[in-house]
Amino acid sequence: MNSLSTQNFGLVIAYLLPGFVALWGVSYFSPTVDAWISASQQNAPTVAGFMYVTLASLAAGVTVSAVRWAIIDQLHHVTGIAPPAWKFANLEGKLQGYVTLIESHYRYYQFYSLCGAPHKEYYADLNIMRSG
Repeated sequence: MNSLSTQNFGLVIAYLLPGFVALWGVSYFSPTVDAWISASQQNAPTVAGFMYVTLASLAAGVTVSAVRWAIIDQLHHVTGIAPPAWKFANLEGKLQGYVTLIESHYRYYQFYSLCGAPHKEYYADLNIMRSG
């Protein structure tokens, strides 16, 4: 099995952690998701529960990433930040540098922009639950 490298650590940062934050927010409304996330003394965590949470976190992270692209990235373009003019024909010979740049910078941007939405949802959910 491969150890945790820069590339798969970037994917964990970009998709898995924000997905888990979103899943945690959903757990307040879904008893099934709450059972996956929480474990009591009587019900020790299981491998199946871990896999459910991991896969659901990944799916939620990819979904929240699509929402991030549709809202945040498009908002950047509306406010004057020009989208990059990609010329993939020029990428030959520079691919490793491009991949390093993505893994070192863009994955963290994804993490911060993705965690903004679930945190706001989480606090809004808490306020709704407290007032109701």
